[in-house]
Amino acid sequence: MNAASENMEFEKAAELRDQINSIDTIMTQQKMTSTDLTDKDVFGYTVDKGWMCVQAFFIRQGRMIQRDASIFPFYKEETDDFLTYVGQFYQKNEHFIPKEILIPSDIDKSSVEALLDTKVLQPQRGQKKKLVALANKNCPCEPERKTLISLNELKNGLSVQSKNWDKP
Repeated sequence: MNAASENMEFEKAAELRDQINSIDTIMTQQKMTSTDLTDKDVFGYTVDKGWMCVQAFFIRQGRMIQRDASIFPFYKEETDDFLTYVGQFYQKNEHFIPKEILIPSDIDKSSVEALLDTKVLQPQRGQKKKLVALANKNCPCEPERKTLISLNELKNGLSVQSKNWDKP
């Protein structure tokens, strides 16, 4: 946010500020009012310019302990690529499979349940729906950030000077 502000990208800085505030609000609400201590992972995704970004929030005992965002080339159908990612994520990382996994409503719930043998929810209202919406909302900034990082690496490799690429 500060980097965007310093580069006079005030709209981007405001968007990042709003996203930070959204996360802070949800974290605060969970700390104060959450009686649901069920371990859960929350997934969201977006597709933009040939790239898919999948974001995961890891919630343990009512608190978000970590987040993970992955970006990769988009190949087939959004839902197929999402399902492939989730399956590989738990298989490859030998990641703890929580009691609940929250996913966007456009994903086939039964496919995820078959992959992971756990309870899968597609929340329609309340705090859980807000968490899925937040995971989806935060995804669009990831492809842009990764592009800026790649441009910076290219710029440094070619010894090109441009102040617009200095801070991802």
